[in-house]
Amino acid sequence: MIFGVMRRLRRRPQVGFSLVEAAIGLALIGVALLLTVALMAQQPWIERRLAAHQDALGVMDAVLEELRSGVALPGDGELDLTGMPRSTPPAAQGLRIWIVVDKQPERRLYDVRLTARYAVGDQFFETVLESMVFSP
Repeated sequence: MIFGVMRRLRRRPQVGFSLVEAAIGLALIGVALLLTVALMAQQPWIERRLAAHQDALGVMDAVLEELRSGVALPGDGELDLTGMPRSTPPAAQGLRIWIVVDKQPERRLYDVRLTARYAVGDQFFETVLESMVFSP
């Protein structure tokens, strides 16, 4: 009778996880946590970079709308941004904007290319905005 019970116990499949499976699962969770912490450490820099890009695009959009409103088109060169109204301090350090204006032949359309250069921390970025402006 005891031998019959032992045979039935041996034939049952094993239930649960082995030590190796549990160690592999813990290792995978550890790697996922390390990657998450690394991503969260980069988040403040990413936010500063996006704020600087948004600031540069906002200034470039204001300049382009000023040109579209009928103000005389300037020549090529760097724009002076000191007179531009700013409601918030700029996130883009050292923001400088260059403008290139090309007249289309036989039309009163001008190709306008605005290029903004700015820094975020130690890295420099460049954003370009192109449009056509009608001048009466």
